Amino acid sequence: MYNPQIGGEQYLNDQLTIFKDYGWHFAFWDWRRGPGADWNIEKFGDTDNLHWKTVLSKFHAPPVPSMESPASYQITSRSPSFSWDSMTAFTLFDIEFTKVDGTSEDDFIISDINKSSYTFSENVFQDNRTYSWRIRSKNPGGLPENCSDWSEPRVFNVNESSSHITKHPVTEEYKLNQNYPNPFNPTTTIFYTIKENSRVKLAVYDMLGREVAGLVDASQFAGEHSAMFNASGLASGVYIYKLEAAPLNGKNGFTQIKKMILVK
Repeated sequence: MYNPQIGGEQYLNDQLTIFKDYGWHFAFWDWRRGPGADWNIEKFGDTDNLHWKTVLSKFHAPPVPSMESPASYQITSRSPSFSWDSMTAFTLFDIEFTKVDGTSEDDFIISDINKSSYTFSENVFQDNRTYSWRIRSKNPGGLPENCSDWSEPRVFNVNESSSHITKHPVTEEYKLNQNYPNPFNPTTTIFYTIKENSRVKLAVYDMLGREVAGLVDASQFAGEHSAMFNASGLASGVYIYKLEAAPLNGKNGFTQIKKMILVK
């Protein structure tokens, strides 16, 4: 209010108390009285909407936003986009990011986002790592009670190649196929199938159980995959290759081994 009449401030506070009792968190105000300023609460009535923010500071916080993308356990690039449901024109949002198995120094917050999406313009996440994100909404009053609770966190997995991958067809099983050719010299290809988006490890071992080559250690989409093995630095003999797949949705994992023969 500018130059309010006697009792005007009390009248406004009484109204706001009623609104808050009803659980409202947002309202439009547009009061005018001729060309003068003795009654004036306007949406764009002053610098940086200061009076409007003062009104909003007296309301309940907005609801917790509903997260849209990325979905839980989705594989993203190192510069992903995030989106959630929009609310009102004056609602602001904060996003918090946490590296799974990281330290508190890896956590960071993007504050005061004024739209229902955010896209990173550069690579800020590490490849082949798992992160979580959560979001809250707030009225721009600047007080702690103007913020909603944080949403439940969602986990996403970073794989730089995901921005160039076409998702594989849905498959009904995990499977480790026989390498081809077999016997081989010195290269061969290993084919395997992933039932669900998974953290995948594919490695080759000698007959004493020592790892001689790590072929895959990354999050991968469900579908058919392959990896080439070059054994030019190894001696002839029988080797074992092992596939381990841990679904990103927390379901039981899959492990299978097969033998192959290197003949030089």
